[in-house]
Amino acid sequence: MSKFPELSNEEIFDVLLCGGKPRGGYTIRDYVDEWNDRVANGERFQVDVPPIDNKE
Repeated sequence: MSKFPELSNEEIFDVLLCGGKPRGGYTIRDYVDEWNDRVANGERFQVDVPPIDNKE
């Protein structure tokens, strides 16, 4: 069970991997713990990467 269900996966990703700032009194450690809890509970994360137009 998530400790912080109000945090979306996208928000957690943004803070941990893109350098976003935690909101509402949360710490980076809170985000790390929440991410790890979700993964341990079988949640899967998907990152959509746009196609790259390589013109070499």
